[in-house]
Amino acid sequence: MQIVYVFKKIPHHAKHSGYDRLAYYVDSYHYKPGKIACFLKCGFEKKIVNLKRVNYTWYKPESFAIESEIIIRQHFVKKTIFHFLYGEDAYRYSHRRLYRRKNRMVVSFHQPKSSFFEPFSEEDIPLLKKIDKIVAMGNKQADFLRDLVGKGEKVEVIPHGIDVDFYKPPEKKYEKEYLETISVGWWLRDVDMIKDVIKKINSLGLKVKFNIVTFDWCFKFYEGLKNVNLLTNVPDKDLLKLYQRSDLLLLPLKDCTANNAVLEAMACGLPVFTTSVGDIKDYCEDENSIFAKPGDSDYLVDAISRFYSDRQKLKEMGKKSREHSLNFRWENIANMCLNMYKGLI
Repeated sequence: MQIVYVFKKIPHHAKHSGYDRLAYYVDSYHYKPGKIACFLKCGFEKKIVNLKRVNYTWYKPESFAIESEIIIRQHFVKKTIFHFLYGEDAYRYSHRRLYRRKNRMVVSFHQPKSSFFEPFSEEDIPLLKKIDKIVAMGNKQADFLRDLVGKGEKVEVIPHGIDVDFYKPPEKKYEKEYLETISVGWWLRDVDMIKDVIKKINSLGLKVKFNIVTFDWCFKFYEGLKNVNLLTNVPDKDLLKLYQRSDLLLLPLKDCTANNAVLEAMACGLPVFTTSVGDIKDYCEDENSIFAKPGDSDYLVDAISRFYSDRQKLKEMGKKSREHSLNFRWENIANMCLNMYKGLI
């Protein structure tokens, strides 16, 4: 059995972040575009763009060129697992195989129901049914995917992983007079709720510093807010230090399956202050998290105010976060994937 991972590193993910880290923990081959893909991309991009499923937001001409090459290459190998790690960006046409030769196709999806039909349309559902195994990041997402492709064993839940050797608590955490929070990312973040929490905490006169790591074009959303430190393009080591010196992760969400920032913060020993949406409770527990209802900024404000004078409770929750994060270490996730692959060949 040979395992081929098809992916392109997402540019804004840190070196030690992202679902593609799975490839470092499984004896596998990282598929790299060859001459056929280059020929198609360079020579026919203008024509490829006109294809119905191609766009520059999700499934780009480069993705089509790579898939076309994979379709050809599958005819010259056997007993090979082709695993598309980011299905929303990479999978549309690979089911078009003349000869299976005991090759199998696995596709991981990351978007929850609320955003799944941004990269896909209702017309694409038959494509999903052609996949040998679909990997979901959480149970609610899996239920949604089963509604699309059938209730059989095609959909399997295998969680996202985290590099717990890189993301870890500091050897010593220094006491501060103020409380420090960190918020990371932009996709499906409830920015309005974050802003509301910041405004209300500031109005209470509490000494809280809000670190927000995001794209520079998102800075405009936080204009005029006090005690906010906006950061972008943060190097890995500096991001780690930000997590380690923070007291909690402030990350209200609109929806989610897995979330890199949640796993990174947990591995660094931070309590998670978030919203009860999507599959967040597949990754966080009551012992290490505060769950507000969607849009209920007052609940998070009350929690921050309460723990502002009870740092020991925050530390205890942080320890639980670290302990729980070890369940998602990549070695565990890799073993789950290997068991799935063996069942396919």
